[in-house]
Amino acid sequence: MSGEDDGPRKEYMHYAGTSSLREEDKKDVSDGLNGTLTLKDGDVSAINGKPGSLIRILAESNGRSVVAERKIHSNGRSVTLPLGKRRELDLAPGDEIEWWIELVEREPDDGGSSSSSSTSTTSTDTSDEMEYKCLWFVGESEFHYIEDEDAEETQCGEPLDDREYRIEDEEPTGFLTVCPECNVKESSEMTNEEIVEWFGAEAGFDPGGGPPSYFNKEQLVKLREWALDLKERAEE
Repeated sequence: MSGEDDGPRKEYMHYAGTSSLREEDKKDVSDGLNGTLTLKDGDVSAINGKPGSLIRILAESNGRSVVAERKIHSNGRSVTLPLGKRRELDLAPGDEIEWWIELVEREPDDGGSSSSSSTSTTSTDTSDEMEYKCLWFVGESEFHYIEDEDAEETQCGEPLDDREYRIEDEEPTGFLTVCPECNVKESSEMTNEEIVEWFGAEAGFDPGGGPPSYFNKEQLVKLREWALDLKERAEE
């Protein structure tokens, strides 16, 4: 495997297993992939992390390896492999990656402190805790979150190079909708419609075609197939 000599050593990291990246059908992504990696039960606690913790990811596929630092999504169950890193691995839909994780810094508890500096937890509401800015690429209908104006990519891993975009402190209203990969909340904070949309993005179906907060038969079939696939991969 290729990689930097002074990079992290997987024998000292927590093994997160293998993941198969699926095709992204909810938005226009240049590599056509959904970069969300699912964390299994016990992965986060194994590295003494929590939702919002900054972790280091070592991923291998196609005879190559990459290292990325990303925050655990606020649901505590997933993290995004950035677009640039997916390109370095030359990934295509269905390709499997093998990956390891380790803690870089932990998000402090409310009123507490951390052993190293960190930003606020990832959140998509407009409370005082949210320090992320909103960005949208000119000509697109979605907006994204970024940590600050010096960021090189959005929270979901979209690079900002050679693209025209706008940044605002407040969430835009009207014709723009939030990027599904950036919009990761605690489940209890989500509306029924947002949960249905999340399942649609994860299981690969259009959330439309019925009442906005309920599933029709075709969607339930997709959900069952998706859940069975996850169960089969976990057992393997």
